[in-house]
Amino acid sequence: MPISQDRKVITLKYASKSFGKMSDEERCLHAFDLLLKIHVIVGWTIPVGQLMDILTAQFEKKLSESYTNVNAEEFEYAFRNRNLETNDWGKALNLTMIDEVMLPYLSTRFDLSRQEESLMSKNYHLVEEKRELSDEEKSEWIMDWKSMEDINIDLIPLIFYEFLDTKGIIKIPTEKKWEYTAKGVQYVKAKLQDEIGICKTNDAYIAYNRFQNQEEKGFDKEFAGRIKNRAKRLIVYDYLKDNL
Repeated sequence: MPISQDRKVITLKYASKSFGKMSDEERCLHAFDLLLKIHVIVGWTIPVGQLMDILTAQFEKKLSESYTNVNAEEFEYAFRNRNLETNDWGKALNLTMIDEVMLPYLSTRFDLSRQEESLMSKNYHLVEEKRELSDEEKSEWIMDWKSMEDINIDLIPLIFYEFLDTKGIIKIPTEKKWEYTAKGVQYVKAKLQDEIGICKTNDAYIAYNRFQNQEEKGFDKEFAGRIKNRAKRLIVYDYLKDNL
């Protein structure tokens, strides 16, 4: 994918609630709406009556079973930008065709996600160096985030933690820090598990296996960094939400 599309994929990843976080009723409504959009995009004949009800119900189940970490915007985007050299699908949808589009998309998203955290950290570091932010500017930036109604924890700049910690604005007892670290461990582990179902190669399985082997012996630099970054973002998130 070109660079602009890479950015789009990452942006869409956070665009809305994933299917796994929806209630059954929400997911059913999104399933119906998404089916209509997909039929229009691809040129399939939209079924009517009981057939559409059955298709919607089965599609909703597929979303809950196979695509818990995907949202509706990603689905729509994947179909709009699908490989035009796919097999002739005819005029009617069957659910296996969904995988023909979504699995290549998720494979691309997997590769981008592996780079995402390090790229985000690097970008924030470069922003800090380039702008040479004063303490006042950092405080204002943090207050801007604090005023957000919906805070995406994955996008919280890590320099927020360094600033808040250095200035003594947040004081976390050692025991509490271990709790945040434990949450970081579980988060990274869950992400690695999710990637196994997305990645077409065995890279994700190898990474998960390596993580499991290190749980008792101690994590290497890569995993330790990811865990610490997650713990820091959790602490900042609780501060921003007035939970500290």
